[in-house]
Amino acid sequence: MHVRNAFLSVVENVPFRVESGRDANSGRTRCDRQDDARDELAYHMITTSSNLATNLLLGVIGPDAVNRTLKELDSMMEST
Repeated sequence: MHVRNAFLSVVENVPFRVESGRDANSGRTRCDRQDDARDELAYHMITTSSNLATNLLLGVIGPDAVNRTLKELDSMMEST
């Protein structure tokens, strides 16, 4: 998986970068195996609150999938 620091804002659809001093994972440059990369990015997204990892994963799965999952979880919570 190619790791890049260039994204489109989900809200405003404008390009942006994560400043290197503001991310716990700013030293990453590449991953050789895609499945391992996703696992590692998810780990850093959760354990180190890496904005870079979060943005990379959003680029893979897309914000629509995240929104659908959140709605499903919300429905499950309301029914309990």
